[in-house]
Amino acid sequence: MKVVHKFCLNLDHRPQEIAMPKSAVPHLIAMQAFLVCMWAVVETGAPITKRRFIVAATGQVVDGRHVGSCLDRAFVWHVFELEGDG
Repeated sequence: MKVVHKFCLNLDHRPQEIAMPKSAVPHLIAMQAFLVCMWAVVETGAPITKRRFIVAATGQVVDGRHVGSCLDRAFVWHVFELEGDG
């Protein structure tokens, strides 16, 4: 069965490990209560792994696969998934 789960990220431009299934598919990045949050479709019962993400401001050097962006008043934050071991 598929469900939507929320995962929150810090605004510090450092790699962050999030425990989620490898098969989870992020669909929305948005601000909620001053946090960058990512909503992903997750298969219930799928094995959990640690995936690495980074939040970057516009103009910062980035790496990885772009997942999405969101508005935060005058700022735009961009979420990238990092591949491999950090």
